[in-house]
Amino acid sequence: MTEWKDVVEEADTNKLDDGASELAHLTIHTTYHTGQIIYIRKLQEIWDPKNGVKG
Repeated sequence: MTEWKDVVEEADTNKLDDGASELAHLTIHTTYHTGQIIYIRKLQEIWDPKNGVKG
């Protein structure tokens, strides 16, 4: 995710405009799956709350 953030920050405005729809889709997709992983780990009681999401 850090590498992705760095690429976006360094990207030319025109490139960002051209790929905005795809970038939005990928961001939503990744966020959705991250939430799934956290939810499953919490159900399995293997999530460490110091990772930023409390019970």
